[in-house]
Amino acid sequence: MPFHLTARVQGREALFCGIEPTIVRLITATAPTSDATVLAYAVMPNHLHIVLVQGTKLLRDFMQPLLRRIALLVQRHHKREGHVFERRYNATVCRDPEYLRNAIIYVHLNPVRAGLCADASGYAWTSHHDYDQAPTTCETPMHPVLEGAVRLFSRMCGCTVSESCRDYRDYLNWRVLMDQHVDEIGTVPRWAPARPYTEGGDQHWLDVYGASSAGVAIAGYAHDLRDVAVSALVTLAPSMPLDELRSGGRSRPLVNVRRQVIARALSAGFRPHQIARFLDIAPTTVSLASRPR
Repeated sequence: MPFHLTARVQGREALFCGIEPTIVRLITATAPTSDATVLAYAVMPNHLHIVLVQGTKLLRDFMQPLLRRIALLVQRHHKREGHVFERRYNATVCRDPEYLRNAIIYVHLNPVRAGLCADASGYAWTSHHDYDQAPTTCETPMHPVLEGAVRLFSRMCGCTVSESCRDYRDYLNWRVLMDQHVDEIGTVPRWAPARPYTEGGDQHWLDVYGASSAGVAIAGYAHDLRDVAVSALVTLAPSMPLDELRSGGRSRPLVNVRRQVIARALSAGFRPHQIARFLDIAPTTVSLASRPR
């Protein structure tokens, strides 16, 4: 199954600045030795994102050697000792095609959300550029791994690689517009642009991961907690801004909505400490809210 992996440095220092090309090479070089297949990555100043498909070996067989090599690189580059990463890496399974699509898009838009560039093409240290450029000639075909990943965004079955790359760009642009709406008004308006069709991508998921994902409904999950929260607000409290949900307030209407958002986030596979950090509440509040009433 595919996983979205993240790892952050101690104190959120910008320890990766200046060594991003080497980290990218380490990511691509570690995958073959661990039986994992990297679908997407982003090397940020103080953390990294990787979307990969686990092979027959454990995830730690990929992440432990990779993080060890990155830590040694950081120590040599900055002439420092001690721990580089703040904690164990985080791993979230991508349970269905929509989850995996949004994981890839989330990784590629991470520099934009962090304010490092105006669009995904403006940041060099992600795999967006590999997805964005369709092969121009028959002599330069897209790598089979990336071809399989970009087909997750296909509108129709049987698309060419160039058409799938076009569909990827359309999906990414739609995601950018949705983020802008949420940032501006705190929720998704009813007149927001329709989500691009991904019928071909859903079928590609079933063809490649269908046996592994048996029993998991298609399109049942959103990728990040903001998506879960916004989706819940649209149905539960359309007039409530996202900032109010994350304000830590204790009014009865807010507490009731927050309880339902927590329930949806838990059912989507997020951990209590992730939900607590996103909503700016104590982990014990998440535990209490998740108990049957």
